[in-house]
Amino acid sequence: MSQYKTTRLIKNTLVLATFSCAAANALSGPTNVPFKGTFSTIETLAPANADGETQCGTTPMVGMLVGSGKSTNLGRINLSGIDCVTPSPGPYGLPNFNFSDGIITITAANGDNFKVYYSGSFQPTGGQDSSKKFIYKLQNGQFSVIPKSGTGRFVNVTGKGDLTGTEYIDVVGETGATGEITLSGTISY
Repeated sequence: MSQYKTTRLIKNTLVLATFSCAAANALSGPTNVPFKGTFSTIETLAPANADGETQCGTTPMVGMLVGSGKSTNLGRINLSGIDCVTPSPGPYGLPNFNFSDGIITITAANGDNFKVYYSGSFQPTGGQDSSKKFIYKLQNGQFSVIPKSGTGRFVNVTGKGDLTGTEYIDVVGETGATGEITLSGTISY
């Protein structure tokens, strides 16, 4: 084989290999997966700053949320978040806790994370648990991934879905709430 044919064969092979890799990457695209994460949570409420200057504007309360759990396709995960809480009259002589402008950071076991906006309302059921905390159900809960909020494998994450759950709230002693929330939807990364 001549020098010219060998050089041409090598160049053609390199071009073919480059196009094959590019095509494989293009075909693989984002990973669209169902997402369901269930978390055991602890939430504390605090009054907004006396001057009303918080991320929540004039909302009277700020909720701070932490939790851990498991999710489909991500394994063990942790969350931390903050939201703006506005109590409103609810049934059974208890308040509803409407939350908005929430941001949760969801962190996978390897440290990669992404953020979601969330909102909804905890409404009393009329029941109490064994420690006399009032049982609240999450209504109208939604989440939406914040674009470009991810790190590591989640750098281009997108997605949205619903929030459901239960909190056990000490309305009288105001010691905060424990509970469980579930995020169900689809994410792409």
